[in-house]
Amino acid sequence: MNDKNKKLAKTFAAYALTTTALLGGGFALQSGVNALQREPAAITETVQAAQAQEVTRRDLASVPRGDGHPVLVIPGFFGNDLYMTELQNTIRGHGYTVYGWEAGMNLGPSQTKALQLEEHLKQIYEANGHKKVSLVGYSLGGVYARELARRHPELVENVITLGAPFGQRESGGQTDARVAQIQSFYQQDNIDPRVAPPVPTTSLYSTGDWVAGWKEALNTGGKQAENVRVGGGHIAMPFADDVAAVILDRLAQKTYNWQPVAKTPAAPPHHPSGA
Repeated sequence: MNDKNKKLAKTFAAYALTTTALLGGGFALQSGVNALQREPAAITETVQAAQAQEVTRRDLASVPRGDGHPVLVIPGFFGNDLYMTELQNTIRGHGYTVYGWEAGMNLGPSQTKALQLEEHLKQIYEANGHKKVSLVGYSLGGVYARELARRHPELVENVITLGAPFGQRESGGQTDARVAQIQSFYQQDNIDPRVAPPVPTTSLYSTGDWVAGWKEALNTGGKQAENVRVGGGHIAMPFADDVAAVILDRLAQKTYNWQPVAKTPAAPPHHPSGA
C-alpha cells in the first residue's frame, strides 16, 4: 500500500470516527456498565481476567506464512473496504487469498447487506475449491462475522474480530437492539451473542478502546474461544502492525490443533537434525 493510499485510508478513518460520534452511532458511547453490574459472577470474572491480561505482542516477521486459504475482511460502522485496505494488504502479503466485503459503506444493521455477505461467503468458498473461509471483522463488522459463522460453520475456518461490541447490552440487560437485529438476519434469535460461534473464535480487544467499549468485546463461552488484549485504541486497530501480527498468528492456527494465543510460541520449536 503506497503512502498516498495509507494517508487516504487513515483520513477516512478519522472522518468515520468523527461522524460516528456526532451521530451517536458508536456502540461504546451507549454505556453497558449498569447491565454489567447485574450480570452473573462468571461474566464479572471474564471482565476482570481480561482487564488483568497483559498486552499480546507478535512480530510480523516471526509469524508463519499463510497456506493460501481465503480470508474475508469486513469493515466496521461507517467503514468500507478502503478503510481496511492496509490490513487486507498485510494479510495478502503474508500468503492468504483476501477478499473485501464488496458492499460499499457499512451503515449499520441491514438485512440486504447481511444477505449479500452470506452469498459472498458462499461464492468465496466455491471459488476456492471448497476451502473454508476465515472471517476478520472490525467493530460492527465483527458482529456480522460472528453471526455469519454461527449460521454457516461448515463454510468458516475461524473468526477473528477487532474491537467488536457483540456483547453490548441495553440498560435493561437485554442484548443491544442492533446486535439482535444482525442475529435475526441470520435466524439466530434468542442466542447469547457473547458465546462464540462453533468455530475457533478470537476477539481482539483493547482496554483503551473508548469507541466500541472493550467489555462488550469479550467472549464469555465457546469451546475454542479466546479474548486477546492488544494495545492502542479503536481507530488504530486496522492500521497497527502488532495487531496485524496477532491476526496473522491466529490465521496460521490449524482447526484440528487449535491453541489459544497464550499457548502459541512466538517461533516454531527447534528440532535437531535427524530427530
